[in-house]
Amino acid sequence: MQTTLLIYQPKTYLKESLYLFLFLFIFSEMQAQVYPLSDQSNSGNWVLNETVSDEFDTDALDKAKWNIQGEDNVYKSNFIGRAPSQFSTKNGVVDNDKLKIQTKWEPDFDFSETPQDGVKYENITTAAVISKAQFHYGYMEIKCKSADAEITSSFWTTGNKSELDMFEMFGGPKEANQNWKKRLKYNMISWDPENYYYLPDGKGPAYTDNIQVEENTADDFHVYGFDWTPDYIKIYVDGVLHPDGTILRSELGEERWVTNVPYWIWFDSETFPWLGIPEEADLPVEYEIEYIRVWDKKNLIDSDFFGFEKPIQIDESEQNWFIPAASAAFMSVSEDKAARWYNSLKFNHSGPLPNNVVAFAPFKSVQLETGSFTYSMQIWLEAGADIKTFQVIFEDPWTVLNFDVSGVETGKWVTISQDFKRSIPSGEKDRIRILIKPADVAEGTTTLYFDEIYVNATETLGIDDSKTHEISSKVYPNPMRSGLDQYLNVSSPTGTQLVLYNVTGAEILRMHKTAEPFQIPITALSPGIYFLSIASGTSVETKKIIIK
Repeated sequence: MQTTLLIYQPKTYLKESLYLFLFLFIFSEMQAQVYPLSDQSNSGNWVLNETVSDEFDTDALDKAKWNIQGEDNVYKSNFIGRAPSQFSTKNGVVDNDKLKIQTKWEPDFDFSETPQDGVKYENITTAAVISKAQFHYGYMEIKCKSADAEITSSFWTTGNKSELDMFEMFGGPKEANQNWKKRLKYNMISWDPENYYYLPDGKGPAYTDNIQVEENTADDFHVYGFDWTPDYIKIYVDGVLHPDGTILRSELGEERWVTNVPYWIWFDSETFPWLGIPEEADLPVEYEIEYIRVWDKKNLIDSDFFGFEKPIQIDESEQNWFIPAASAAFMSVSEDKAARWYNSLKFNHSGPLPNNVVAFAPFKSVQLETGSFTYSMQIWLEAGADIKTFQVIFEDPWTVLNFDVSGVETGKWVTISQDFKRSIPSGEKDRIRILIKPADVAEGTTTLYFDEIYVNATETLGIDDSKTHEISSKVYPNPMRSGLDQYLNVSSPTGTQLVLYNVTGAEILRMHKTAEPFQIPITALSPGIYFLSIASGTSVETKKIIIK
């Protein structure tokens, strides 16, 4: 065999190295930007949740992500399998770049001697593989092929007092049940004894439906997607929304909508008498999963921290929300209610509010480039809440967002949002503060929860683009000279609201722009730094004003 050393052909070597580099770069970019099959343009603004996603392309099951039910004799939910089958730790394997849930005929297996609902465990072993991490809302996608036997091939979840079954598939029923081969059985189940739909009371699932697909689920691999939100679940087959695959919370009702808690993922196979029990000649079979991918909504700031769930890591130290002592009687991170996960920021007061109430994120917790952005958050107003407005302030550069909540529906989580622009990137002291002032609330009682703060780009400006994307509003003269300049001129689209703040966030004046340009008198203002918020519709710009 002849060997050619590329070192003696430097031009060829460099050229091939460049090609290799470009290939690896493009490949890695493609790998990093995988999106749901039903949303290849990523209009949903998805980002892959690595902790509960897996391509199963390793030599063995990733034990950092997954548990096999029964390992070390630990059984989640005390579930050892659906009799007569029982889970075996040997039946959940990764092979040929797939997770395989195997069902075997093993009469010599060490079966439990305690029957389940009068049914003896015997002859058949299956497996269950469970995620170590939980997730809450998002887009779930699985590419799989069901087992070809009278055994379920399931993709489901468990959480606090409830269960969400994305599907139970039935790849190989006997001839009398051929329609089951094209069926996905979907369930919402409550385990809460105080809930009407608690399963052991004999009431059955809170919601169940059978979705028919076009092909037998055991014949080939297909992609099944599930868009799970607080308000709906949508089911996709091979990237297309199924005609019967939309479940709305508003139609189902609050008592039956029990799927609003964090969940662990399960893959398993079980036996059911109504489906039929496989015989020795039917086994072994495999339920094969090529991948599981779970996406969250993209967020340019830390989702967990700005969801009030855990500290944020900044400069090698963990930092939390800071609530000054004067505010702590009214504002706190609370477990009373949450839009997602467990915590939210709670504001509660009764009677006159004696001072500003504020919660600060740490410095450097916001790092945004120049461009246009959307700020959104979820709020919950208790019935009778007597609050008109509150402010969200980005501090470096200073950007004030005013939220009018006087007309927000009470007793439910509501998403509010506002657009803003940045002509310069975040500075060293950029962070978010949430501010409620005495003038914002009446002397009644108000309970308000904040959760799930998101910031996402609607248009990001590159370094070379910043001059060609100037924001539309202009203020002049700036800096101003105290005692010489009488007016600050504001040139912007008509019909805008102008609010001037000092460096502490206190509102100095509020005016509605009625002319172009509009003049703001400044003779009564002391020398210093001020911030002018210019709002038009849902768009907000903030200008730094200097009076010398």
